Amino acid sequence: MKNCYYLYIIIFLLILHNYQYVKEYFSPINKILAYLSKPSYYIDEEIELKISSIFNICNLQIFNIHPSTNKIRHISIDDYKIIYEKKGIKTKQQSTPAYSFAEGCNWTTTYSFKLNQNLKSDMYIIKLYNGLTIHYLILLIKNRTPSAKNIVLMNTNTWQAYNNFDGASLYTYTSPHKKYFLDTNRPSTQVSYQRPFPKQSSMILNYIQLGQKYKGLHIVYSELIFLKWCKLNNIQYDITTDYDLHNNYDIYSYKTFILCGHPEYWTTQMINNVYKFQIQNGNIISLGGNSLYREIKLNNNIIIPVINQKTNTTISYFNNPIKSKIINIIGGFFNGAGMDKYYDYSKSKNHWIYFDTNLKIGQNICKKYKPLGHEIDIIVNNSNILAKGPFNSGLIMFNSHVGTGRVFASGSITYCSCLLYEPNLSTITANVIKNFEKK
Repeated sequence: MKNCYYLYIIIFLLILHNYQYVKEYFSPINKILAYLSKPSYYIDEEIELKISSIFNICNLQIFNIHPSTNKIRHISIDDYKIIYEKKGIKTKQQSTPAYSFAEGCNWTTTYSFKLNQNLKSDMYIIKLYNGLTIHYLILLIKNRTPSAKNIVLMNTNTWQAYNNFDGASLYTYTSPHKKYFLDTNRPSTQVSYQRPFPKQSSMILNYIQLGQKYKGLHIVYSELIFLKWCKLNNIQYDITTDYDLHNNYDIYSYKTFILCGHPEYWTTQMINNVYKFQIQNGNIISLGGNSLYREIKLNNNIIIPVINQKTNTTISYFNNPIKSKIINIIGGFFNGAGMDKYYDYSKSKNHWIYFDTNLKIGQNICKKYKPLGHEIDIIVNNSNILAKGPFNSGLIMFNSHVGTGRVFASGSITYCSCLLYEPNLSTITANVIKNFEKK
């Protein structure tokens, strides 16, 4: 009986310590839903929130994604700095059209605002709440002129590919309305940016409170973790998005273009713009997997996978002539190897990227987690393999075949999600970025 008493006290203290997490974790879902009018904003632009809620009012807070603590896990929401707050926003329920997943919700703007003009280009978290009901969104702020040498791409096309709001995504189709149904492998023939993303809201909560292990992390997790790692390592960056890159956002004044996580869904315009960046002597750091693989078109806010009319399947760039540009950008290509499996890299030669690691040739880079996995790009450019993995994968660096820039590539979705936990991987990545900043 005495042991039970102590157990109850421990459980109570744990709940008290993590009260904010418990409160938000058990909150009712979908009683507040929202999306933004655009995938990203310049700091001087008016930001438009489109909210649907069963409540008459909602409250708004916007957080910097970098907490005031250096802890990795079990962070309180109070550790995040509020950069904007508005209480008592008048809200109402807005109707959702039958094909909102494909055509957009077309909701009216509920609230618009501008942020402090001194904010840096970065990812921010929007929190909408009423009592226990909470909905999170990602707000992406870009710059008109560079404030750093590095620009990091947010994989917004891939995020939306997995957004199954209102019954369909590029992976699932439960909607009774079948106008856009393709087949069970690639269900919807198009998806829209203009809709809420409840799944991402849950991911943001998990990231804030729990931290994450490495397996299967993509969508927004990789970007959140990588940007936090940059902050902890004093690496300055601006951000841009898939949508901006397609629409010819000026990346050419930066030294290094950085990919992370799961940059799968690309238009030919995006590929051509990054290739042009290389021609103009830019560096590429690719810390993702299944990269530049699936061919899509962007029609305003609509993502449309390119379909093979004979086989009724979506098309990759695997047999496309533009593949040669992709290989010059990332040094390899995805072919399905290593799906949902996890490995480590082993050092294959001495090189300056290993400075301050004390790693020996043949030794695994990581101690606990597996930075090579979930989806893996195989190496096509074998000029300088610095660490080896299975299926002809690994860490590579080579000089671009156009311009004077260089390429460093990891070929793995899980790479970024291990950076906070694996010192050697962190040191290697910092060495590469800081070296690329100089040259």
